[in-house]
Amino acid sequence: MRAWVARGLAAAIVAGALAATAAPADAQQTGFQSVRFTSQKRPVRVDVFTARGAGRKAAVIVLHGAHGIGRGELIYPQAKALAERGINAFVVHYFDGLNASTRRAAETSVEMAFARDRVIEDAITFVSGRPDVDPKRIGLYGLSLGAYHAVGLAGRDRRIAAVVSMVGAFPGHVQRDALGRLPPILILHGDNDRQVPLEKAFDMAMLFDRLGAAYDMKVYARQGHSFTSPAKENSVNVASDFFVKQLSDPHKPAS
Repeated sequence: MRAWVARGLAAAIVAGALAATAAPADAQQTGFQSVRFTSQKRPVRVDVFTARGAGRKAAVIVLHGAHGIGRGELIYPQAKALAERGINAFVVHYFDGLNASTRRAAETSVEMAFARDRVIEDAITFVSGRPDVDPKRIGLYGLSLGAYHAVGLAGRDRRIAAVVSMVGAFPGHVQRDALGRLPPILILHGDNDRQVPLEKAFDMAMLFDRLGAAYDMKVYARQGHSFTSPAKENSVNVASDFFVKQLSDPHKPAS
């Protein structure tokens, strides 16, 4: 049986003719609410997709890309899929925690990168403290800019148990030789990405190789920075299945 852990760069190239997977159920079949927490004395919005059932559950913090959430078509399907699989999903509007004059995603200074990190760390604290979340089973899903932050924080924040990097790369504001223990990481990327070239994803994978980190990588053929169907639906399900496996409750008997 093929293990999910890959120690080399033998990434699976997925053909464009992927079999379509079932679309996530509508958010009305899970719980949905909009809440806020405070970061740097500013309110930060969070869209919560709550899995059914009582008790503490695994949670995934979903981080949007450089253009924000917009209409949510690149973000909400992932959150819905996670909730349908029994994981609470938290879509964080982390730009809310930034000064309005420097909120633009185009801001690439190291100072602003760390400012975004601080908001996301506050989001982790907020999610960890919720009564419906198991603080030992928290993952990060990052899209594009969000993936940079998810990967960078994973090496510095031991509260993170798993990470999915969707069309992202290793952040430039994080020192590679200062990385600590990394949780399991899944890299999803398109081979025709012009915004974050595939070479950057391979560079990140080589770093994980050198560090002996547990990671897997899946490359989608003929996909750019925004996936199209059926690759888009497949990536949602692959990411969700990864989190289900990595964030499973060790005290719960296998069904």
